[in-house]
Amino acid sequence: MNATRARWLERRDWLRGHWRLLLEATFLCVWVELALRVLPFTRILARFEGRVCHLPSAPEQPQVINVARAIRWVYKLFPLPSTCLRICLVYYDMLTRRGLRAELRIGVMKTGGGIASHTWLENGHGTVLTDPLEGFAPFPSSLPLPRFIDAAA
Repeated sequence: MNATRARWLERRDWLRGHWRLLLEATFLCVWVELALRVLPFTRILARFEGRVCHLPSAPEQPQVINVARAIRWVYKLFPLPSTCLRICLVYYDMLTRRGLRAELRIGVMKTGGGIASHTWLENGHGTVLTDPLEGFAPFPSSLPLPRFIDAAA
């Protein structure tokens, strides 16, 4: 069996076992897209407030990988913008629904003509779950996000 066919069979088998996860990711990707267009950013973040991590240990690696894989598939299949903020909001929602710890980090960096921003997730145990870019300083998690972010969202 050639490598392409083997990869296709592996993907097909994964889909058969995780179609509910893929459906959940699809719904959340669409919800995040619509929410970012019509709701203030603080209201979107308020949706996640009060979620409690029920599992004290580090997240189970296979579960985290399957969630990430479902999100990647949705953004490949549908014509939705896949920015770091959108991906992290969906990923955060899916992990915390499962009782897994996730911390949303938003960072900024000075550039030549202004500032740039980036969003990533951490699991609360010092492990980064999404791509942290070098040079971005995160807002401390104890500080509320500035009010001006609502106007930008």
